[in-house]
Amino acid sequence: MAKTFNYKNSTLAYQDQGNGFPIIFIGSYLCDRSMWRDQVEHLSKRYRCIVLELWDHGQSGHLPSASTTLDELTDDVWEFVRHLQLERFAYIGLSIGGMIGARLALKHPQAIAVLGLFNTGLDKETPENLAVFPALLQQVDEAQAIFPVAVEKLSMAFFSQNSFIENAQYVSEWIEGLINSDTRKIPGTVAIGRAVFQRASILDQISQIQVPTLSLTGDQEFIFPPAIAEEIASRIKGAACVIVPGASHISPIDNPQVVIQAIEELLSKI
Repeated sequence: MAKTFNYKNSTLAYQDQGNGFPIIFIGSYLCDRSMWRDQVEHLSKRYRCIVLELWDHGQSGHLPSASTTLDELTDDVWEFVRHLQLERFAYIGLSIGGMIGARLALKHPQAIAVLGLFNTGLDKETPENLAVFPALLQQVDEAQAIFPVAVEKLSMAFFSQNSFIENAQYVSEWIEGLINSDTRKIPGTVAIGRAVFQRASILDQISQIQVPTLSLTGDQEFIFPPAIAEEIASRIKGAACVIVPGASHISPIDNPQVVIQAIEELLSKI
């Protein structure tokens, strides 16, 4: 059952499972905490796994009006950390979760023990992504509805070909969940999407990150392909880079065991 953090006249939902050194997980845009299910099941035997859901995602409340940029969303996560009274923690973020994690590491370097930047981009948005995704967002915003054809297109970008077979139930539930989601969440979801696509580059700043860092993506990922993960790793001293075989954007679902192994290697550096 989710716990909640009341903040900015709304609520952030999170899962808090296990005991030990704390790990904060923040997942992809348009995903809830279930995307980390395999990692949490395994790692919560030795660590405290805290999985935070973004505003208007999962069981979290609506996006506050003062939380519409990545910097503001990063500050919201920091307030959540303060609420939990965590002095130091591991951080694992995927996609927007990675964008927030890098900004958190730059703003509060003393708090983060190790940093996982998964399937993410720290430069401004790529022309390839800008040619596809903002138009989908605009259609959803104008109609205030989520079209099945758009969700089908997104699913092909989010999950590997193998996941449509091996993880068919999860992918099906993800598709149905988006299509049948509460339309009252659409304005906040669209605003968060625009924060992602309109982001500024922080590539020239990430050399300041001093903590052990893992940059990870999938070998079938085209939203943030391997070259992007490799560049991120090259700019952070000592960072490791893992390209997950058989994985696309949601690598923790596509190849959970390799992702678990990569996280365990990162955690060994605490």
